[in-house]
Amino acid sequence: MESRLGGGVPGEAARSAEDGSFGEALRLELEEKEREIVALRGRLAECEAELVRYRNRCGRIDEYVKALRERDRTMAAEAGTRIEEGLRATAERFRSFRDEMDESASVWQREIYEKTSSLERELSSMRQGLQQTVRLWREEMFRGKFESIGISYRQLCSILGRIEAANARRASEGLGELPESARLRRWLVDFERALASIGLEIIRPGCGEPFDSERHALDASCRKDGGLSPDDDLVVTGCALPGMGYRSDRDDLFVVVVQAIVTASRP
Repeated sequence: MESRLGGGVPGEAARSAEDGSFGEALRLELEEKEREIVALRGRLAECEAELVRYRNRCGRIDEYVKALRERDRTMAAEAGTRIEEGLRATAERFRSFRDEMDESASVWQREIYEKTSSLERELSSMRQGLQQTVRLWREEMFRGKFESIGISYRQLCSILGRIEAANARRASEGLGELPESARLRRWLVDFERALASIGLEIIRPGCGEPFDSERHALDASCRKDGGLSPDDDLVVTGCALPGMGYRSDRDDLFVVVVQAIVTASRP
């Protein structure tokens, strides 16, 4: 009897020690997860404050762009009116002078007529040049403003992408997504609607689309690991960050403000 009891005590002690080690490891792992969650929530609070500032800034930019457009239309209309009035007055003055000349001075009439026609062509060219200058000035000014908006939009997409990655990890652990996720998605939708209202278009290529070196930029991983170059014949395999552009008033061409960051491969 004593031999059987004596033989059982070491086994129980080993199992108890093993259970204690497992429980301690589990407790340490849970504490580490809790610290990660606290750090992530602190980062999310910072992101939320930053996004609020971006949203307020975009509202002000929208009003500023509308005011600029209205001022540009007024300036263009006034400049065009002044040039048209000048053209009409000049042409009328020279036509009257030509009609009053004596028939015997037909040579002079022809010279005056040629000078008048030349002046009209010169003034017409000046008007077109002024209108072109106004369009170029407006487009260059808007491009600088739009670039800062595009960078803010990509930062918002990057933040939301990191949060979605965190949600995927939580889902694999049987946890629900972070409560801030739905709010950030709504903010992104509101941001994109505001961009569309001022004529900006999102560049978000789908898988299988041809790589366009003007609209797309290769992700660093494709350059470093894949050895790819923007000059290669490539197809898009994924969109890491969207880009942004707009239609030019000058020639209806698409102007890229911020390129989309994509992954790609050879076909």
